[in-house]
Amino acid sequence: MRRVPIVTPAAIAVCLLLQPIDTAVEAQNGRNAAPVSFRPARITDGPVIDGDLGDAAWQTATISEPFLTYNPTRGEILPQRTEVWVAYDDDSIYFAFRCHDTEADQIRANVSARDGIFNDDWVGLSIDALGTRQTSYDLFVNPLGIQGDILTSAVGGEDPAQDFVWESAGLLNGEGYTVEMRVPLRSLRFRSGREVAFGILFWRRISRLGTSGSWPEIDPGRSIFDVHARMEFEELKNPLVLELLPSYTYGGSQVLNDFNRWDRDASDDLGVGLKYGLTSSVTADVTWNPDFSQVE
Repeated sequence: MRRVPIVTPAAIAVCLLLQPIDTAVEAQNGRNAAPVSFRPARITDGPVIDGDLGDAAWQTATISEPFLTYNPTRGEILPQRTEVWVAYDDDSIYFAFRCHDTEADQIRANVSARDGIFNDDWVGLSIDALGTRQTSYDLFVNPLGIQGDILTSAVGGEDPAQDFVWESAGLLNGEGYTVEMRVPLRSLRFRSGREVAFGILFWRRISRLGTSGSWPEIDPGRSIFDVHARMEFEELKNPLVLELLPSYTYGGSQVLNDFNRWDRDASDDLGVGLKYGLTSSVTADVTWNPDFSQVE
């Protein structure tokens, strides 16, 4: 039997601050209802990414609805409470997590290489920036701020080889741990304009229990893209994608012609590469005199 979370007056107040759309209708209609929607806080000064949630950006409304399990059980309230904040400015989207834990000394966190965190406790998010239900950026952080990231597509599945450019930090404390994330807009492909919407889903893993949960709930038999919430921005602009990549190559060789004389040969070369974003999904790459040994 599926457990139904109890909604308190405080939770209702939080939801109203986040401007959800048709959540009551969704509760009545179930899976076929429109996804939950909310608007992140627009800020002028981004928080310092250090794991400390004392910044002004995090004094806004929080998503505090319960995370529901998807592994190994489904639909149960995750044993430990999770709060999430979302804010944005002209350059980045910011996320903060407060992960409560009544057994904070049992939290598993290790300093590891990137993408080596999945045996730890962690939090994460899935962003469908184009809103096509085809591709998502999946970003994960353990309690010490170590990152993991995956590119997920409806056709190709999960690609863990991706290493996106973003920032993260985490702090352990006696009540659990906190995490901050900054995702630069230039690291995402999206359509700019007014009333821009991304798909979004949040995860949490409690390693010692072997339990994972999410908000919104991941229903059995449904694609993750079908359960994303709508994260709506009043206006969002694509930053200019412009990269200039100069290169300089030097090479030399020596040949011993006899016991007393070396013949030396040296050469150097200049080159440059230019990357320019034409649209949200098309990027032009131009090179002059490239060093092919360095071109991927």
